[in-house]
Amino acid sequence: MSRVSRLFGGNGAAVRRVWTAAGPDHVIALAWSAGGKHLAAAASTGPVPVFDAGAGTSDVVLAGHPGGTLAAAWSPAA
Repeated sequence: MSRVSRLFGGNGAAVRRVWTAAGPDHVIALAWSAGGKHLAAAASTGPVPVFDAGAGTSDVVLAGHPGGTLAAAWSPAA
């Protein structure tokens, strides 16, 4: 089943949707790449899709952990 995730942001005066994408399950954690071009989404069932932040599509899905993935982070060199 695919679930839609939405990320909101704002400057304190207004909140707006800044990103939407479909992923494999409930998102537990998000991590932006250093350049802001990719977003890793840790899912409750384990997989970690890596999204193209501009397009909202995922071309790469990391295996994650069988019991669920609770966090996501990027290497500073990524």
